[in-house]
Amino acid sequence: MDPGSMDEMPDGVARSASDRGTAGTTPSVKAEVDPMTVGPAAEDTAAVSTASEGIGVPPAMPIATLPPIEPTHRGVRLSPRTGEPRRTGVIVVSQCLLYAAAAAAGAGYAHYWWVAMHVSRFFDSAWVVGWLQPRPGGAASVLLVIGLAACVAAMLSAPFVVAYQAWTGLRATRVFGWTAIGVSLLGILFNPIACLSIPLTATGVGILWQRAAGRYFAQWQRLRTPPEPAPAPEPGDVFYGRLPRFQ
Repeated sequence: MDPGSMDEMPDGVARSASDRGTAGTTPSVKAEVDPMTVGPAAEDTAAVSTASEGIGVPPAMPIATLPPIEPTHRGVRLSPRTGEPRRTGVIVVSQCLLYAAAAAAGAGYAHYWWVAMHVSRFFDSAWVVGWLQPRPGGAASVLLVIGLAACVAAMLSAPFVVAYQAWTGLRATRVFGWTAIGVSLLGILFNPIACLSIPLTATGVGILWQRAAGRYFAQWQRLRTPPEPAPAPEPGDVFYGRLPRFQ
């Protein structure tokens, strides 16, 4: 079309012809999201859709991946939460029994004190008090009260120590357990409630001799034992002077 004739044409006709010519020669442009006109919600949607597509062409088959490797140290599997060997079920059961034994000893001592508060029932407060029958308020009764307090302190601490050492994987806990069983026999000085600590302690210690507990102690021992140093290489012949290849 002659450019001169474009000037003679009306404005509306000339603009339509110009638009048709531009549409035929200019490639289509993808519309962009204008955050000022469509709002932040549309902008976020466009960003998420673009980010989810990723870079490149996705493979036809999904890429197979292996699960993460459990953290280990010197061949021992560690718990990702604590960084220590995983506690087995026998260790947890033993802990519950030993703590229950300590609780039984404390409850028996509390019952002894509650009954001993009443002078009329003083001789019924504990079996040993009924056996010896000291005069209430006398020197013998005071010494007996102090002795019973020391006994219950041992009955409380022994299972607690064994339970803690077992939790931390000390193999000598098995030997300490026999001491805890012997200390729990002091419950016969009090009442039936304190005597419950005897079977509870014996059962909790006996579980520590299970094979699963032995493997748990072995893992802890492997972690605590420092690695042996590598053996030094055997000394060979020492050549003095200029090396043969440089002669």
